[in-house]
Amino acid sequence: MAWANQAGLHTGLCEMRGNQAGGDTVEITKQVAGQAAANEVLLTNTVRDLVSGPEIIFSERDAASGAGLPANCQLLAAA
Repeated sequence: MAWANQAGLHTGLCEMRGNQAGGDTVEITKQVAGQAAANEVLLTNTVRDLVSGPEIIFSERDAASGAGLPANCQLLAAA
């Protein structure tokens, strides 16, 4: 079985529960990662707004959908 590499990025405050991070930010990140295609890195517009530099190119994706995602969450692919 081949494993697909996919990643999701979001930023925000996390709640520490012992040695585990939790809360809305972690759940949003999981949702974003779940929508990434094989070998793709998806991120939210929150991350895009914090990153600068011409070496990172963003391609807009459809608005995020799914439980736990903010209504105004835009997904982007990083290249």
